[in-house]
Parts: sequence; C-alpha cells; structure tokens
Amino acid sequence: AVWDVKTRQKIESLGDSDVNKQDLGIAVAFGPKGKLAALPGPNNTIIIQSIIGNRNVMKLSGIKLFSKRIVFSPDGRRIAACDHRQIVLWELANPSQPQIIRAGKCVVWNLLFSPDGKFLFTGEGTFVVVREAATGLELIRLQGAERMEALAVSPDGRSVATGGSTAITSWDLETKR
Repeated sequence: AVWDVKTRQKIESLGDSDVNKQDLGIAVAFGPKGKLAALPGPNNTIIIQSIIGNRNVMKLSGIKLFSKRIVFSPDGRRIAACDHRQIVLWELANPSQPQIIRAGKCVVWNLLFSPDGKFLFTGEGTFVVVREAATGLELIRLQGAERMEALAVSPDGRSVATGGSTAITSWDLETKR
C-alpha cells in the first residue's frame, strides 16, 4: 500500500494479478518523481506501475531469478535490479535490450545509483563495488568485514556506508579508507 505520511491515509494499493505478492516485501522502488513504482512480477519480471490508478505501465524481463533489490536512476530513465551474481539494467526508453553486468563469484545483495546517476554501487558478498553506470565497468572494489545488509551513498557521492549484522563501515571514495 502507498500511504500519505502527513494524513496517514492510504492512497493506493499496489499490485494486482501480475505482481508477485510473495516477493513484494523484498523489492519495491519508487521512481524519482513518486509517480511510478517497480515491483517484482511473475516469471522473473519486474512490473512498473503507476502509483495512482494501480495501472501497469511496463513489464521488464531479463532476470533469471527473482530480484531482491530494484532501484530507479535519479533521473528515472533507468532501472537496475540484483539478479543473484549479476546486475540487470534497463533503459526505460528501450527496455527490450537490458544490459547484463556480471558480478563474479559473490551474490549481489544491494545496489543503488549515485545521486548524479553516473555510478552504480553494489554490495557483493563482503565487497562494495563502484561501477560506471553507463558501461558497468568496475572502478573501485572495497573489502568490508561482513556481508552487506544495507548500502548507502552520501548526497555528494563521495562516501559510501554499509551495514551488516554486527558492524557499520564507511569509506571515503577518494582515499578508499
């Protein structure tokens, strides 16, 4: 459900027969303008829905497993999703040709775009990986102490923080410390 925080009233219920309700709590993302939501769909798809009216706008395919995380780029033109040991990126203007980025040996648990949309941050096992969002090229790999349960990037994009079951770690991306 979508709630108005000020009035505490339910605005809309997301999901219909095309949404995989079993996985709704695992992956859901709002578009940057708050008008769209991305939800897990049946048969390893992602459904893009209009918040008001609960109307399916688009169905994205290209993932092999269900996605644990879905994120919109800050400009709303792209969506990224974790798919086990890979990241799938869709250009919403041309969603039939998703970009697949192989993550290697570690499962991708978290992902997010930098505030300017130029970089993609992923939590892969105990590593934070910074990639060019346009190409998927790995730029930085930082070793953490434990598997990342949470991942955050500072508003200026210069720092990244991770949270696990017992520790929170942060790095300055220039010094990598």
